[in-house]
Amino acid sequence: MSPPGLALSPARGTLISMGEAENDPNFAMAKREDAVARREAALIDRLEAAKEILEAADLRDVKADIRDDTSVERDQAADLAAFVHPADGDSYGSDNPNRRHAALDRMHAKDDRASAAVDRHMLTEDPDAGTVETPEG
Repeated sequence: MSPPGLALSPARGTLISMGEAENDPNFAMAKREDAVARREAALIDRLEAAKEILEAADLRDVKADIRDDTSVERDQAADLAAFVHPADGDSYGSDNPNRRHAALDRMHAKDDRASAAVDRHMLTEDPDAGTVETPEG
């Protein structure tokens, strides 16, 4: 770090006054290169964060699909069993608690997919643009 009012000249490797630095093309170029290097490092950090968000969203989608498929199969099996072989004294539809659990699983799977979609959507938004509308409304 240079003392106040002085800067390190890249060409000479010595301290020069800020007035000299403003007129030194090597100093100006080194300053621009430093700014570019900082922007590139920040971009790499943002890309890594975006990659992690996308991987997490993809994993949530896979888990949601599995949960959704399982609950649909369970719901269909319960419906078929109740229709074909109703329990003694039960009427069709008496298995509503089991079917409600399957419906809740499907609802949670849908919520997981919506959260993953919001994460992906957030990656495309300009952080300086203000608030973001979510797919739910």
